[in-house]
Parts: sequence; C-alpha cells; structure tokens
Amino acid sequence: MALVLASFWLWGQYERRVEATLGDAYKPVPLPEQPQFTTQDVSVVVATIDTPDTLPESLCQWIRNNPHEIIIVTVPRDLQLVQSLVSQVSQAAQLTRIVTCDITNKREQLAKGIRMASGQIIALVDDDAFWPAETVLPYLLAGFEADPSVGGVQGKQSAYIPENRRKMDEITPWEVAAIRCLEVQNRIQAVRFAADEGCFCLVGRTMLLRSSLLKDEELLHSMCNDYWAGNKLSTGDDCFISRWMMDKGWKFCIQNADEAEILTLIPRDSKMLLQNVRWKRSSFQSCLGILVYCPGFFHFIR
Repeated sequence: MALVLASFWLWGQYERRVEATLGDAYKPVPLPEQPQFTTQDVSVVVATIDTPDTLPESLCQWIRNNPHEIIIVTVPRDLQLVQSLVSQVSQAAQLTRIVTCDITNKREQLAKGIRMASGQIIALVDDDAFWPAETVLPYLLAGFEADPSVGGVQGKQSAYIPENRRKMDEITPWEVAAIRCLEVQNRIQAVRFAADEGCFCLVGRTMLLRSSLLKDEELLHSMCNDYWAGNKLSTGDDCFISRWMMDKGWKFCIQNADEAEILTLIPRDSKMLLQNVRWKRSSFQSCLGILVYCPGFFHFIR
C-alpha cells in the first residue's frame, strides 16, 4: 500500500514539473507589423435569450474594438427587450443588426447569424462577455497570422467583478471561487497548447473563427442537429465546433495575453454551482465525443 501511495505521489510531482515547464514555455502570439487581418474583417455574432441588462456595456466595448458589423440574434419573444437595450448605445445604430430566429435554440440562432455575416473572420460572442480593452480584437486576430491552418482563436478568460464589489467586505466566496476556476482554466489551456498546439475546446465566450470554416453548410447542419441521449442540444456550440475543427484538421491558437482578456458575468451566490455544472456538462460531452467518436477510438478502427 505504501508503495502505491508513493507511486501516486511521485507521479503527481512529475506532472507538476511538466506543467510548470510547459507553462514557462508558453508564449502568446505578438502583434504582427503588417497584419493580414484588421478588425474591419470581423463580424461579431451574438445569440441571446433572456438578455442581461449589461448588454449596453458589453456592446460599447465591442464597438470600441471597431469590428465590421455586429449581428444580434434573438427570439421574437425577446425582440423588444433587445431593441430597448441596444437603443441605449448611440454608436450601435450604424453597426448593429438585430434579427430573430423562430427556433429558441442557441445553435440555430448562431447558424442564422453566421449565414448573415460578411467578414472574413467571425467572432462568436456571448451576450454577457466584456472586452475591457481596445486591444482584444487585434490580439485575437494575431493568432491567425502565422499559420493559415489555424481555424480558431480564443483569449484569456476572467471573471467580471464590478468596481464597487472589488472589496473584501463586498465580494462573495462564490465570486472568489469563480475567479480561481477561470485562472486555473487559463493555465491549463496554455499548458495544453504549449504541449502540442491543441486543446479540448475553444471557449465560446468569445472565439474567433475563419468564415470559410464556419460557413460550411455541413458544419451548420450538423451543429443544429446534434443530439445527446436523444435530446437535441442547444448549448455546447463551442465544444461542437472545436470537435469539428479537430476532425477536419484545423489548428487552434490560445492567445492567453492580458491584451486579449475576455471578462464574463458570474453568479454572486450558490447559483455558481449550477453554472459550473453547465460548464462541466458540456466539457464532459465534448471530451467523451472526442475520445470515443470524433476523432477518437472509432477513427482508428475505420
């Protein structure tokens, strides 16, 4: 028994050493002197249901990054709410289109927005995602510059904590746990990318993808007709797209830089547990699909 425990301890020490080495080896992609893509090549697509009242703040930050267009896809029930929130941002009038999808399903909404997008790069963005700096899009775009086989890029993920809550007597343990969870995720993503330039899933809070990849009708049809245990899936679009990219030979880029930081709203109470369950559920489904079906075990016995 002692030998078994000692073996586990030694393996743990070895893993920590490898993780530290790969973490030190990871370097984000620098901005190119003559970029192939500019922010005007980017179409932002946002699928939203039960839209948060923080949308105007998020929209202002997206606009400051100067994309080509912003397409917000909601459902008829929420159209008036979304229009009201968008109208609070004066700069949004010329840049933003609001459309509806008759099917209340995030993947169907994204597919509609993707088909409408005209940019060479499409940014799939959550309705509660914040881009705190004007450098977010330029630094994410840098991930496409070095290698034409890079199909998707994600940035650093962090929790959005309002300034008035950044105090010891205001912030909750649940928010602290969320901050820690996202920090660990950033480190793990960087380590995996440093190891073999791969990852299990590009995070969908904000991920940039080549339009030539996303506008593939086979991908869109498969994404909108993906089932788990007999149920048609609505969320987990980021996991599906990442799995599709692996199967088709596209590469990833993890841009874990402060300039490419994406912030996300997090629950302040025990609802954080439910949020974690949702995150882990999609990750579990994706990992199982990768290991068993695409491009996993069945790939090798075909």
